[in-house]
Amino acid sequence: MEKKRVLKILLFAVASVAFLALTGCNGIAGPGEDVTVENSIGEGNTSFPILVTDNEEITTLWTVYTDEDTIGDALYVAGLVEGEHTDFGLMIRSVDGIVADFDANSAWWGFFVDGELAMVGVSDTTIESGVEYALVYIAE
Repeated sequence: MEKKRVLKILLFAVASVAFLALTGCNGIAGPGEDVTVENSIGEGNTSFPILVTDNEEITTLWTVYTDEDTIGDALYVAGLVEGEHTDFGLMIRSVDGIVADFDANSAWWGFFVDGELAMVGVSDTTIESGVEYALVYIAE
């Protein structure tokens, strides 16, 4: 009987810590933003998390599975993003079906690495363990 009680307490503690980590400690999602616990996409031996904040400021945590080397290739092959391959790399037009149209409303998808706007694009960013990646819908 005591083992069941201890197990319930431990499960509650783990769930509480996970909830707090996903909703307040990631540097992108803030107060008032919803965070979906997790969605998974792709196939492969490597995985990485990426936060996506959409046009309604809802943040979703995705785990991307891949055998690709770069964030851009992994996201594109998995189907999370769509865009155009240019001389400068992948220009993301939509994420999870949400289009950012700069010509229509000055909207674009910002790519962040460890909470900072990336200095290089997704096509030039190698997947690294322990790094926090994010795509944020930005409209000016």
